[in-house]
Amino acid sequence: ALLGERVYNIDAEDSLVFVSTSSGLWKSLDGENWAKFDPAIEKSLLNQRQILTNSVYAAKIDSRDSIPKLWVGTPDGVALSLNTQGDDWKIFQADHDFDEVYAYPNPFSPLTHNMLDSDGYVRFHVGNIVNKEVKIDIFNFAMEKVHSKTYNLNSYYGAIKWDGRDMLGKHVANGVYFIRINYSKSRNQSPGDNWTKLIVVK
Repeated sequence: ALLGERVYNIDAEDSLVFVSTSSGLWKSLDGENWAKFDPAIEKSLLNQRQILTNSVYAAKIDSRDSIPKLWVGTPDGVALSLNTQGDDWKIFQADHDFDEVYAYPNPFSPLTHNMLDSDGYVRFHVGNIVNKEVKIDIFNFAMEKVHSKTYNLNSYYGAIKWDGRDMLGKHVANGVYFIRINYSKSRNQSPGDNWTKLIVVK
């Protein structure tokens, strides 16, 4: 399974082995049969934390408690699983301007940034969200809508993101795009429009 993989790091405890590679984190109990973890998503209510890369640079089993934990280091942040199965993640990423709405990286290339399963992603930082629905509309410089998506945060976990594709599934042209994000910032406030700009450069 690991033939041809670019390996960055190996960690082991007893028969349990973790291998960090450019395609993801692999796990084996016997050294012959391997399973690959999905990139980490923090599954807590109204949380948008998600690792948007397949690459894993390092993994470390933390055996200080009775139930071993797993630390994972990636180009997009650090993730901690409360067990070695990787089914309960807490993600640590840099936070900037907590209350502001913005896109990052900006400029954004869907061919190089935050690559996850051959698609690149731009994140939309929306700060504090109190309602369960976030709607995103993306317009080109002529104010023609190229993308629209509604996130139901009751059932969706992960980043509020865009893969740089239009509603037909094609990558949009290079240029400036205007993003309208509709949500509520407080319980006493109706959902409202928040605008930001994004430059797409392929």
